[in-house]
Order: sequence, then C-alpha cells, then structure tokens
Amino acid sequence: MEFRKLHGDTACNCLTKAESNETDLFARKINKPFAREKDFDSKWEKGNVPFDLNPNDCRTVCGLKGISVNIWNENSQEHVIEKFVTTFRISPRHKDSILVFKFREQSGMVEFTPNRLDEFHYDFYKSDDFALDRIDKIQIINLADFV
Repeated sequence: MEFRKLHGDTACNCLTKAESNETDLFARKINKPFAREKDFDSKWEKGNVPFDLNPNDCRTVCGLKGISVNIWNENSQEHVIEKFVTTFRISPRHKDSILVFKFREQSGMVEFTPNRLDEFHYDFYKSDDFALDRIDKIQIINLADFV
C-alpha cells in the first residue's frame, strides 16, 4: 500500500500508530442514502484547512488528512447513532444517513483516535488507490428513522 498523496505535502508521518483493519465494521455519516467518492474526502482534500495551521503540528495535520469514522459494534452503535442524530436534528438536510461498511485489503489504514466527546472515533488514512470499491457496503441507516 502506498501513501504518497497522504504524505506528499507534509513532513508528518500520519501512519505511526495506524494499522490495516479488514475485520471490524465502521460507520460514517454521509450526505445521501448511497455512498459517493466524495463522502471519503478529508477536510484537507476539501480545502478546509485553517489559514494559521502550524505545519509542524502533526496531530492537527494528520487529523485534517484523516477521514473520521467510528467503530461499529454492539458497544458503539447506540452512541454513534445518538451522536449523528444530534447533528441531524440541527441540520436535517446535511448528512442524513449512516453508511456501515468494512474496509477491504489495500484500502488504507485506521488509527484509534478517541476524544472526550467520542470514545469510538478513528481516523482513516486512504491509500493512494482508494476508491469506493475498496469497501464493502453493509448497510445504510436513515437518521430520520431515529427522530
């Protein structure tokens, strides 16, 4: 697996604690009831980078280059749904679905990056040849069903 796109414009190594994971299920909030390539664009790829970003702040740089996903299992499902429903209530037309999926080989690497608001958070770092066919789509959940 290659990560030239991930590391091409930074001195940070975002993969020091990341690993391949083709066994667990993950969830990501998406804009439509079907997955699209742009649902897996990072903030960095979208240009959502603070103008005063310190390029030596590797934690922030890698956070912007990673794609937020959540582990999806019996311990996390309720929390993840509630988190996404909370933001859905604020903006019901923006990201109205949850994609549950599994990564395939060579798709990329994940790093467990919990925070005080989300103990099930991971950053996903795409490999250079990542495409939607590198994930197995398991389920789409409509957030309106939980409101």
